[in-house]
Amino acid sequence: MRRCVRVVIVVRSKEAESTNVTAASCTNASGVVNTGPCSFQDASAPVIDLSAVTVTAGKTWRNYRYRVHQAVVPLRNVIWSS
Repeated sequence: MRRCVRVVIVVRSKEAESTNVTAASCTNASGVVNTGPCSFQDASAPVIDLSAVTVTAGKTWRNYRYRVHQAVVPLRNVIWSS
């Protein structure tokens, strides 16, 4: 059995745009609806929810551009029992 850790980092642009530039939601291949960008296409959890993110007055989380960085890190010599 192979073990690995999947990591997702969501990065927001520094400046807000004057209009909404990010879609209201994203549904991945597993049917999970995210309020923000999607992570791995087969991820059932965690859900990315950007609606509670603090932003500049008069703006919403949708006025920012987001970039998603993904990585799969294989674990070697793991001594945990299965």
